[in-house]
Amino acid sequence: MRVHDVMQRPVTTVLQSSGARQAAVLLAEHGWAALPVTDGDGHLVGMLTSGDLLRAGTPSPPDITVGAAMTSPAVAIATYQDLAEATKILLQHGLRSLPVVDDDGQVTGILSRGDLIRLMLKPDEAIAVSAQTRLDDYTGTRRWHVSVSEGSVTVAGSFVDDSERRIAIALANTVPGARSVTTAGHPPGIEQRERLRRPP
Repeated sequence: MRVHDVMQRPVTTVLQSSGARQAAVLLAEHGWAALPVTDGDGHLVGMLTSGDLLRAGTPSPPDITVGAAMTSPAVAIATYQDLAEATKILLQHGLRSLPVVDDDGQVTGILSRGDLIRLMLKPDEAIAVSAQTRLDDYTGTRRWHVSVSEGSVTVAGSFVDDSERRIAIALANTVPGARSVTTAGHPPGIEQRERLRRPP
């Protein structure tokens, strides 16, 4: 199996001329470990990690650019390389993710340790993990529970209304391998509905 079969795409990148604080917001909002850094033509020039930002100062001075804080050159892998080679590179360099580049050095995706671990799971388990992550990211907490059987996804829990139920179904449907999505649970009563809507 090749890198392009597993990598995440599209991938979010940051320009080397961007401010380091702007990149820090991206990392914090999405919980990412690193961001590929590109020049104006989309070519990989480095990687910006949370460690790079900490070394640049916390908070980073407003005039520090991503290019000044990033790690360069970046360790990368080509789309056509074997996953065994990708695993070796991740472990040898102690990396959590690898930018993936094409023959022109442009960033086309990113491959993480989590992507490789999911390959070790049974198909239904991998679908459940991905669907649960999407739903948890949306709600900010574990409000719904995902189960999967032969590709059929069930999202169980309480929903504020039918609109929220449809959102949950749509999110779960974005997971590769999900054949169908159903929900289990009923709209909550008035008191519970208000509690679900109330910010933490």
